[in-house]
Amino acid sequence: MNTASKNRPAATQRTALRRICFVANGNAHAPLPAALPRHCVSEAMLPNIRTTAMMIAAARRNPDARSPSHFSDDADWFAARILVLGVRVFHLPPQFAAVLEQANRRARAFAQTHGLAFRPARLCPAASNGTVFFADCDAQQSVKGA
Repeated sequence: MNTASKNRPAATQRTALRRICFVANGNAHAPLPAALPRHCVSEAMLPNIRTTAMMIAAARRNPDARSPSHFSDDADWFAARILVLGVRVFHLPPQFAAVLEQANRRARAFAQTHGLAFRPARLCPAASNGTVFFADCDAQQSVKGA
């Protein structure tokens, strides 16, 4: 019997990740660049993300208040991406850190309310304008969610 292998901690199961280039065009007020990288996923073509973002935003809605000019915000959309596509890493500039923290809180609350699995996403600093960016997603979930 090999005692060295007995003393090693059990290997944790690692999730396979798939890098996806997003064109975040779900919000009409977000400008699109003139040239896009090849093989980008247009968020507008993934209705599950829009639906989830709107459901997350609706959870904060005060029925006694007037409707806001923008019903959802960036944190709602990031939370939806986390839940629908299993995003684990967003490759964005550091100024998105606060938005991502809020998105993780909203995604966690939504997941708990609806009995969904949740794993928080993290930020990997990268150059991006936030409209076109890369994200590392759970390969299994991204296939099912898209």
